[in-house]
Amino acid sequence: MIRRVLRTVLPPAVRSRVKNVIARARGLTNFYERVYDRQAAMMASDASVGGGDFELMGKIELGLLKLENVKPTDTVVDLGCGTGRLAVQLIPELKGGKYIGIDISRNMLRDAERRTAPLGGVVEWKHQKEPHYDLLDASVDVICAFSVFTHMEAEDTYRYFVDSLRVARPGGKLIFSCLPVSLANSRPIFMQQASLDLEQRWAAVRNFVTTEETMETLARWAGWRVVRWYRGDESSVTVPGLAEKQALGQSTCVLQRP
Repeated sequence: MIRRVLRTVLPPAVRSRVKNVIARARGLTNFYERVYDRQAAMMASDASVGGGDFELMGKIELGLLKLENVKPTDTVVDLGCGTGRLAVQLIPELKGGKYIGIDISRNMLRDAERRTAPLGGVVEWKHQKEPHYDLLDASVDVICAFSVFTHMEAEDTYRYFVDSLRVARPGGKLIFSCLPVSLANSRPIFMQQASLDLEQRWAAVRNFVTTEETMETLARWAGWRVVRWYRGDESSVTVPGLAEKQALGQSTCVLQRP
């Protein structure tokens, strides 16, 4: 009832402010937590983590990890695990390893846990609101962040890069996706964001367009070594059951702890 009144009576700018007041009253003081929890509550589980076929996108993400030789015995952190798109594909692969799913939205974590419960394996779920992992130093083999830094300001991306380095083992990897301007699909996304005023842009999950150079610079500042890129518009991932190789849509960067 309250949501219906907000949608039909209040103008968008006022509606956004009211939602933020309600969110703060509920204790959701982190901006990213507010917008993601709201998105998870208002959208279907398969749709709240972004576009594309839920199952296929998870398989492509797993394929990218396999290209980087993720082993069954690895401890893998899935930062921004959402509702389990990658988790349902990755957990069965980790025989002797461990999956750690992290998200800022409790709603999404609950969906992911329900979705993956039948899979077994060594699994841990963490609700994380700040760029500091509740993990020991040098305790993780791989950190992946698919479509996470795509929605985050550069300064916050850098902060996650810094703490990711802390928890990664020597030689460990951080594998993340983003939307560089070199991709043709980045321009319409940027233009859509540019069509909104400042308050409208910050009323929902943001889509940030960047450059490979910017992301590499932030990574090096944080202490990472840049290994390689997989372009989002190049089909480089083998997916079982499909004759043609697939592309993620976002470009993927691989970093390694020296």
